[in-house]
Amino acid sequence: MQAGPSRDILRFTGHRHLRQRVLLSILSGKSIRVDAIRSDDVHVGLRDYEINLLRLAEKVDMIRTVTLPHLHLFGVTEGLELQIKKRGSAPLGGGQAIFKCPVVRHLKTLQFVEKGKIKKIRGVASPGYGLTLVAQSTTSALHSSECLSTSGNITTPEDIALQSARLLLQELSTGGCVDSKHQWLVALLMALGKEDVGKCLLDMLVFFGTKFKIAEQASGEVLLSCIGIGYSNVNKSMA
Repeated sequence: MQAGPSRDILRFTGHRHLRQRVLLSILSGKSIRVDAIRSDDVHVGLRDYEINLLRLAEKVDMIRTVTLPHLHLFGVTEGLELQIKKRGSAPLGGGQAIFKCPVVRHLKTLQFVEKGKIKKIRGVASPGYGLTLVAQSTTSALHSSECLSTSGNITTPEDIALQSARLLLQELSTGGCVDSKHQWLVALLMALGKEDVGKCLLDMLVFFGTKFKIAEQASGEVLLSCIGIGYSNVNKSMA
């Protein structure tokens, strides 16, 4: 996405709603700038899971092959397109993509409770950059993985392929109709849908880098459980 003049850049402060702002920036074509990310924290700046999100936005293959089909579930289909004109990679950038999305008045109510069986796995490789793998089921459920050449010590094509395959198997092992990278998007669009009951099968809910297990009780209540990340509040109390 090419940045326009500085007056066209939307400016935000802090880390709250970062994922939603990045998503809406991509969908609207508006450039954003976010300053003072956790400026009062001992560990200033982005967390690892947020960096991974930015890498996802930087690498458009997964957006084109996995994210856009999730919009199809909500009736956003005709005219939805992402064209990759030129590829680039951090830190030099240089990539160029054109995104087109139709204007819809209402989102379709989602009913997606059958995960099906995996019928095919395909990959998109960018020479010198990375590999995106996508597994599709008989009910069109998509699970994906991505490995970039800039991730730690993963440098050879063999290492990239092996790591991407392992990540895909990890995604498939969790089950459900939506992979961990797109659960938040599906949940957001479900909440924005019509005044009707939408349903989507998820084995695990992943939030803040932590997996939540959801179990319905005989009483009709829902039991939500997870293992905490061990976060410690190191900010000084106000006098």
